[in-house]
Amino acid sequence: MTKWTRVLTPTDFSPSAERALRSAEHLCRRDGARLDLLHVVQLPAPSYLGRLGLERSLRETWMEAAREELDGVVRGVAAGIEVETIVRVGKPWKEIVDAAREREADLVCLGNSGRSTVERWLLGSTAENVVRHSDVPVLIVRDRPLTDIRRVLVPVDFDAGTKLAIRFALERFPASEIAALHVVAPLPPADPVVGPLVPNLAAIRAEVRALLDEIGAGQVPETVRLMADPADAILEAARETEVDLLVLATHGRRGVTRALLGSVAEKIARHADRPVLVLPGPGRERKTARAKPPKATA
Repeated sequence: MTKWTRVLTPTDFSPSAERALRSAEHLCRRDGARLDLLHVVQLPAPSYLGRLGLERSLRETWMEAAREELDGVVRGVAAGIEVETIVRVGKPWKEIVDAAREREADLVCLGNSGRSTVERWLLGSTAENVVRHSDVPVLIVRDRPLTDIRRVLVPVDFDAGTKLAIRFALERFPASEIAALHVVAPLPPADPVVGPLVPNLAAIRAEVRALLDEIGAGQVPETVRLMADPADAILEAARETEVDLLVLATHGRRGVTRALLGSVAEKIARHADRPVLVLPGPGRERKTARAKPPKATA
């Protein structure tokens, strides 16, 4: 079994961050991994603070308060897990991604509150930006912590990301029940009276089966669902089969294409009521750490 060695867990001291920490603890205990606990301080605009002469004093005050709160969190971490606390100043998603690269973490585990519909749909949330820019897997936790991994669902398509996600699930969770799901959208209507055409689901399922067999996943059962929205179908299947974890890969695109709303992976991460592990897609290799010293830490 492939194991994680260093898990980075950002916290803003919210309930969802607490659930993410419990998830990270479970994985660290299982794999013997080190836990890096990060808090990012967001200061008001520097120009505003500079005019008031408050930037240095406010920075030091907030960083010290964050260190004290992190110390309290560490006291609640399960015994036997090696923990290091880090305090940085800046934009949260960027500091999280940079810290993961600098410290060579192989997993980022963070909470995603999703407190309202508007909040879930706003482009630029911390969790979504981390998913878009991270070079390592990102575990998104919102409503429930990941403390038992009995069933894993992997959405599959006919691309390189599918092979990556299936192989990753088999390597990381060999004791879990892993299932594959492929979603097919109805075809456009050939006749307005007849309505949408139904694809040949049996033939598509045979293709999915052949793909799984080709990548050495002969033991993974496959399911094909007909639904217009792939993300909705995946979330529905996860609830019905009571899976503990969803594992999927992004397409690996960068720049504007990756930033567009509508990505299946991002919609699942926004709305899932259970943990979602998002893998960086093919071509998004880990970047080397920056040569300059890390930013201020606790």
